[in-house]
Amino acid sequence: MNNNKWKTNMKHLLLMILAVTAVTCLSACMKVDEEPEVNSGYDTEIPLPKAEPMTAEDSAVVAAMKAEYEENAK
Repeated sequence: MNNNKWKTNMKHLLLMILAVTAVTCLSACMKVDEEPEVNSGYDTEIPLPKAEPMTAEDSAVVAAMKAEYEENAK
């Protein structure tokens, strides 16, 4: 008798899990705007700084940072 009650409870639990999963899937599949609308008159491009070659001092700083990283990554 106790075994039948356990089976019934498990069936109800399984049905509840399936129902919650179905509701979640159906509500998550709604069409969503992927990009916001852009109002006219606003700049849509971000200005990037001009690329400049690295100086010897900049290269030394980068090399020191790389060496420090390599030393600490061991």
